[in-house]
Amino acid sequence: MAAAQSIGIDAFALNCASIDSYTPTQLALAYEAAQQVNFKVFISFDFAYWTNGDSAKITEYMKQYAGHPAQMQYKGAAIVSTFVGDSFNWDVVRQGTPHPIYALPNLQDPAEATTGPAKSADGAFSWLAWPTDGGNSIIPGPMTTVWDDRFVHFLAGKTYMARSNLLGLAGWIVG
Repeated sequence: MAAAQSIGIDAFALNCASIDSYTPTQLALAYEAAQQVNFKVFISFDFAYWTNGDSAKITEYMKQYAGHPAQMQYKGAAIVSTFVGDSFNWDVVRQGTPHPIYALPNLQDPAEATTGPAKSADGAFSWLAWPTDGGNSIIPGPMTTVWDDRFVHFLAGKTYMARSNLLGLAGWIVG
């Protein structure tokens, strides 16, 4: 974390799966380590494993970590994200978490920002940090801003957080 700070990285996204028995221990250790060096982290719930029915478990994690000193905050709220999780409704988690949260889920298609449960999010987190056709794969070609531009367009003023292609870490926030 100290090395990341030295090159200007502000936070790590902590990707976690519901099936991993070590998740509670590893999250606790990551938050403790971050606090020791005044670094920030935030949870990214991996919806390859979490489901929309896991809102109570997700709320419990956010109740535990949203106000933690090492939790990345934006506009006075704890950032929380996902890998996929496009159709998750963040209102339930907001209602059950005493500390405000700022939901920036990964949307596989930026157009989803205008429909359904994705409208409950405060913005979106893009994992498209490489030349891509929109899938979670790399294609030949130069890096462009095509997907960034689509996210900014469909979010229509909501926050956009892009993933950096540097070590796959959370990048910058617009909005």
